[in-house]
Amino acid sequence: MKLFGQFLIEQGYITKEDYVRAMVFQANALPALPSVINQLKLLTIDQQVEIFDHQSTHLKTYQLACIELGYWDEAVFDHAVIRFFLNHVRSLGDILLELGCLTSASLSEVLAKYVELGDYKPASEPKEIPKATSGEHKHSMTEQTGPSKDPFVLSQFEKKVCFLYCRHFNDQHYEALLRLSSHISEEELTHARRDLTAIRTASTLIRADKSHLLLDSLLKIIEHGITPSLDSPSIKHTVNLLWELREGLSAGIPEALALQNKELLNQVNDALASLSKIG
Repeated sequence: MKLFGQFLIEQGYITKEDYVRAMVFQANALPALPSVINQLKLLTIDQQVEIFDHQSTHLKTYQLACIELGYWDEAVFDHAVIRFFLNHVRSLGDILLELGCLTSASLSEVLAKYVELGDYKPASEPKEIPKATSGEHKHSMTEQTGPSKDPFVLSQFEKKVCFLYCRHFNDQHYEALLRLSSHISEEELTHARRDLTAIRTASTLIRADKSHLLLDSLLKIIEHGITPSLDSPSIKHTVNLLWELREGLSAGIPEALALQNKELLNQVNDALASLSKIG
């Protein structure tokens, strides 16, 4: 699967200069590592002072200074810092819209082509995604042309991706994924790989982080050739959890809002832990 930026360039929607400009824009908008460490309170003030002194004296990067002083705990820091940056990264499509490198129409067009790299056609078109009308939360699905900074609100761009995500993850493919837990042919595995890849691609663009992790785990199982010996309950439970999260997205409810349900969140985390043990 090509990266979205690479695909945009190859299809002639943007130039390499546009892509670099967008990436620089993204980088400038993200906080520096020392700021992240400070905000997350991963180090004490005294430790931060020591790191800055070491960095200046030995002309090291901040991270290298942390490592040399023995303060960089990979198990804690890598996860916390990466998660922080992922939560603050804007989608490439939104940045290109803001910079005037793409129109909304061309973005919708190329996005559909990109998601279709899974190379299959759904049996039927889904209904238009309705706006959320539930009174259970106070976040309104307002019309937005830019990215949403609120994890509980989808931008216009993200709504379009939700439509594509739900189109690819329909009843037909839900049933096909459930069959992963039984004896299936090599051809069916190939189709499942295509389905999962296309669905996973769309999930990355709508901040469906947990869905992405679940899909990624299923893909790894297929790619490693683990088939009949699969832990059937784990696979079926995972697909059902994905479907439950998908149902929320089809109603315009962001995954972050759905996962305010602690029971559902715990089930997803348990499923991820279970999948990691397969094979």
